[in-house]
Amino acid sequence: MRRKVAEVARLLGISDQTIYVWRRQHLIDTGQLPGTNSSDLSELAAARKRIAELEAELAVHRRAAELRNPRRKAVAAAQPTCLRRGANDDRLQPHQDGCPSPRRSW
Repeated sequence: MRRKVAEVARLLGISDQTIYVWRRQHLIDTGQLPGTNSSDLSELAAARKRIAELEAELAVHRRAAELRNPRRKAVAAAQPTCLRRGANDDRLQPHQDGCPSPRRSW
């Protein structure tokens, strides 16, 4: 028994377009249409996620290296850069107002 797409979509509580997308992806996965199959799409999404994680980790390491050796950075500053917590989040942000001396012990 064949049903209309609109009827099946209504029964499932989804839009007609969703069924057409699923059908098209099925045709791609079975080789009937050209395109990227589902397994490749999931691998690609996982790779993009991992790249984003590695880029964030690299940024942390670069900042740590910069803080360990401030002369390594090409920017000449009269005062060392101090860090403080941001007003809206917990990330460290550079500031210049009232920076304590790096030699000062707390």
